[in-house]
Amino acid sequence: MLKEVDEKEWEGFCNQVSDKTLLNDPGFLKTLQSVSGERIVYFIWVEDGKPAIGFPVFVDGRNIVQPFYKFYHRFSVHPEFTDADLFAAYKAIFSQLKERYKVIRWKVSVRFSYLNAFEEAGFRVSKRQTYIKSLNDLTYSRNINRILKRSEDMGYEVKLVPQNSAALLDLIQTNTIYWGIRKRQKNIDFMRVLVQQGYGEVYELTKAGTYIAALYIFNDKLANEIFTLFLSKRVDDSLEAHTLLYNHVMELYQSKGYLSCDLSGANMPAIAHYKAKFKGDLVEYCEVECGDNLKMLVKSYLKKIYSKF
Repeated sequence: MLKEVDEKEWEGFCNQVSDKTLLNDPGFLKTLQSVSGERIVYFIWVEDGKPAIGFPVFVDGRNIVQPFYKFYHRFSVHPEFTDADLFAAYKAIFSQLKERYKVIRWKVSVRFSYLNAFEEAGFRVSKRQTYIKSLNDLTYSRNINRILKRSEDMGYEVKLVPQNSAALLDLIQTNTIYWGIRKRQKNIDFMRVLVQQGYGEVYELTKAGTYIAALYIFNDKLANEIFTLFLSKRVDDSLEAHTLLYNHVMELYQSKGYLSCDLSGANMPAIAHYKAKFKGDLVEYCEVECGDNLKMLVKSYLKKIYSKF
């Protein structure tokens, strides 16, 4: 049975699961809600009278939406619920959601192993790829190692900068061209509020005191994971700039005991080729959707053509 619960019951469920993440944390979700304006609904699938699977959704009218396109949707499973029961439970969940909502759209985490449950429930599934680098082993390709070695005495410095920095403005300006007019301001607001609330971090690269480039990351402190969400353009011919930024945050969070860094997309050949040099694992995530209205179909088609991931 799919049960809608209040925030207190949701927090109680989250305290019992082992796969904790900020993506399901009420405080973080409310931060997203402050920009998106949609209603947060918490669901728990109850099996034999016991909580089994939980997940939050953002609801806009009769639609379930993904408020910020960079984040995954994650399902949490109670530790007493066995893997053998998961497929049937997920299929039932997705079928019941389809009965309640007109349109459902999610970006599903790489951790989710039951995509066939979406397909059997009548969802469209679009597979994407990303690289995830284990922070337990910062082994890189020879090309990356050469870049790092030759940069040691070139006067580069990477530092964390505050929310009102010029680096954040540069990141926004660089990435605005990839966003449609309707989503542009919201995405800018998401970037700003996440930094203000301490969920997002901006790292600035300078050379002899001159600004070169910047990197924006999401810090999931509950899951011990970081996500490299946005890069700025280089302001000069410093070809090593992005490599230095990536390496800095991975070394920094390795020292803090974090587990992994998601490089956030490897679907364009040139980008995939570059990110492969960090020797992470190439894994799949998926974008799933259901609903038959023409507007959604057109948006889905255009997204596949112009997707930056």
